[in-house]
Amino acid sequence: MAGAQAPWAVWTTDHTQFVYDLAYPNIPYTVTLHDVYHSLVCYRLSDARNKFASVALNVVERVLTQPEDSEHACEEESKDEKLQRIRECVAFLLGDGKKAVPFHWGNWGDGVKKTGTFQGSLILHTFANAHLCYSKALGPQDPFLKNHEDPPIGALILSIQAVERALSFFKTGEKKIPNASAGHFSVDNWGDHTVIVDGKPKKVKRATQYVKTLQGWKKEKWEEYKKAAGEHCEESHRKRAGVIVIDEDEDEVAEDSDDDFIVQSDTDEPEVA
Repeated sequence: MAGAQAPWAVWTTDHTQFVYDLAYPNIPYTVTLHDVYHSLVCYRLSDARNKFASVALNVVERVLTQPEDSEHACEEESKDEKLQRIRECVAFLLGDGKKAVPFHWGNWGDGVKKTGTFQGSLILHTFANAHLCYSKALGPQDPFLKNHEDPPIGALILSIQAVERALSFFKTGEKKIPNASAGHFSVDNWGDHTVIVDGKPKKVKRATQYVKTLQGWKKEKWEEYKKAAGEHCEESHRKRAGVIVIDEDEDEVAEDSDDDFIVQSDTDEPEVA
């Protein structure tokens, strides 16, 4: 099922119980913390999150090293020229890492007339092949989909983060993945976290900073977005089953309003083609 809430949230036995009751409505069972069902679902959740990372890294590497618009030029460019081209491309796509991030947009428009919120091709491809193709494979009559119609906010945010992570590996022009846990697509590296400022806890929104934007999308916009992303689905992903839904328990700590902003285009044109 879709990652409908904020990403990186803790999966509880209540969530597994919900999944079990849908899957086996006529076989009563009480899920416990370390039983086989809860362990299996937690494993699948971890596997699903890793799928975002692998899909994003594959498409980013392909786009950076084999750009479609310079097929013949790439055959002649030197290694130094290639590294320089990739460095410049990555720097441009990552932008300032805050509110001016070109890879977020379907059309950057020099940052003045940008359109297509979160419709950059790298994000659409990742969302499609790490999430959308899997949920489509379940079919509209699947009990999980029928019982949960919330939009896939978490799945889209994981797609955005996975692309950012993949791009960051190519900042030098070559793929360099940090050693050990520093390179992992994990809650420690990409989830919200709390810091102490002036003796008080303060929440830093690494994962949930776009939640308000996505909560503002109406059902029709989500359908249009999924339709656009669906064009990026690769055949190898079309017959596999997908991701599960998570809920977030909010910590009672101060939140930085600067980390929580609305992302919108600079025109009144439709966001999704």
